[in-house]
Amino acid sequence: MGVMVVLELLLEQVRRVVGEVLRDVGLTSAAWQRMWWLSADGPSTGAELAEQTCRRRQEVQTILERMRAAGLVERLPHPVTGKTAAWALTEEGRRRLEWSARRLRVHDELLECEFRTQLPEVMTVLARIRTVLRTQELSSDGKLIERRLRAMDKLVPPKRWTAAEWDL
Repeated sequence: MGVMVVLELLLEQVRRVVGEVLRDVGLTSAAWQRMWWLSADGPSTGAELAEQTCRRRQEVQTILERMRAAGLVERLPHPVTGKTAAWALTEEGRRRLEWSARRLRVHDELLECEFRTQLPEVMTVLARIRTVLRTQELSSDGKLIERRLRAMDKLVPPKRWTAAEWDL
């Protein structure tokens, strides 16, 4: 079985578990991801959120507008420039994010218990896989994206690999 098939099967199960929790909280996966980044990094512009979530700016802007209509986010002056409007979580957004985090923590604890020693390495590998796939999607040679990732002190894609190198 190829790497992409194994990842798709894993992602399907993760989406099911996370989707159930988010539906209970009244959130979409897209909103939850943006809320998580806003919680971690504080107020951010739509362009910054697009970069962090590997999405197009227009797509993120649409999601943010829906979130504002639902009372989950608000626009504030950017904390650095003061000019560009930044998005920030509202109290309702924080409340729903915290509730979903408590519900998901049960699953985190199960995985941490089962894979205590391997989990840090698995998380690193998954982050690298995400970066490699996103880099290939955005750039034919990956150089532009790699420069951006280096400038942001983010994960840099590893050397090219083939599915034959994976021991599944």
